[in-house]
Amino acid sequence: MFEKESPQASLLKSELLLTNFEIRLVFTRLRYPSIAAPVSVEVPKSPLFLSEQFTPTDIMELKTALHLSRAIRRIDGTRIDLATLVDVLSRTFNVRINNPEQCHHTLINRKLRDAFS
Repeated sequence: MFEKESPQASLLKSELLLTNFEIRLVFTRLRYPSIAAPVSVEVPKSPLFLSEQFTPTDIMELKTALHLSRAIRRIDGTRIDLATLVDVLSRTFNVRINNPEQCHHTLINRKLRDAFS
């Protein structure tokens, strides 16, 4: 008859197997360094650019309006998150938006402040 293995023994065996796998992985990477080299995939630039009178802040205004109105959804129908929307608009108009979360909160606060003034 087989004795039932304790949860601690089972966990210890799993940890040993994982540790052995990681050791083999490190040795494989040392032996074949090109395996771990990052693959460079160049994303083609969009043909669209902002006109001179517009700034990335204007893109954030657009993003805020699109997000709050729920005008854009994912292919499965779920609501798009802010980070994805910023990424898509940034790539579409070839602009870099620094600190999108902070910019989003600043825009919302400004809109609220203007509405109550």
